[in-house]
Amino acid sequence: MENHPMRMELTVTDLVPFGSEGERKFFALTLTRPQWTNWHAGQFIMLRPASWNSEITWARPFSICRVTGQSLVLFFQVVGRGTELMASLKPKDKVIVWGPLGTHFAMEDKPTLLLAGGIGIAPFAGYVEQYAKHSNLSMIFSHRLPSQYYPVESFIRHIDVETHYDHTKEK
Repeated sequence: MENHPMRMELTVTDLVPFGSEGERKFFALTLTRPQWTNWHAGQFIMLRPASWNSEITWARPFSICRVTGQSLVLFFQVVGRGTELMASLKPKDKVIVWGPLGTHFAMEDKPTLLLAGGIGIAPFAGYVEQYAKHSNLSMIFSHRLPSQYYPVESFIRHIDVETHYDHTKEK
């Protein structure tokens, strides 16, 4: 039986910054595991910290990075007021989550090239973990910041990853 999206309150268990000191724009947010019976790589959630009160009205969408036996992991970039406030979440803080939402990736038993750019790498972590035959997978990953800002190491342990660092200056 397929899972239907549900609303639930989860607890922050960890928030890990990526990148160098002073330029922490990327974070791995770990929450307690939702009571989903089923989820698929490529789906997303809507998330709204309880501490936002009426300061920010709407929840924000985030790709599901991975779901383990104990946790839900999201990878996000600080780009505005909502994600800036999320970067200050602490363990034991509460968040409201709606999900899993959206159409998931197809998983076929044939050679598959994953194309990701920047923060778009997030949903592929779960894909690589769920895919049975890693020898069929490879990834091309393009990014504007040094690779330590992204969870590239978690991919390199399992599949071939070709990275392309864009050295051009943003306008």
